[in-house]
Amino acid sequence: MRDSPPREATKQHLLKCGCSIKPDHVPPDWPDGTPPQQIHLDLWVKEFEAAHERVMSLGARVLKPAEEVDTLDNFQVYADPAGHPFCLCWIKKDNESGGGEGDAHEPGGAA
Repeated sequence: MRDSPPREATKQHLLKCGCSIKPDHVPPDWPDGTPPQQIHLDLWVKEFEAAHERVMSLGARVLKPAEEVDTLDNFQVYADPAGHPFCLCWIKKDNESGGGEGDAHEPGGAA
């Protein structure tokens, strides 16, 4: 189970991740294919629309569009240019001050 996303990002919340190139890489076939996903990142963003435009401009593609769900947060599944799945996750603007129940992106859920 994951922790709740921070309401305000600060320097303490920022992470760095290093990656390497594998010339014979075979992209995963998400969600149940061969080879399976090797990593999955949930990236929490304040402004989904801006983040969506940015990842698309960098070569991402949508694997599973966000669903209309009655929860505090939501997510959309993408693949990076190498085929690795990741999610953009956000707190819905109409729920930022509270209300609603549940979690759209629990382990074992739709993504």
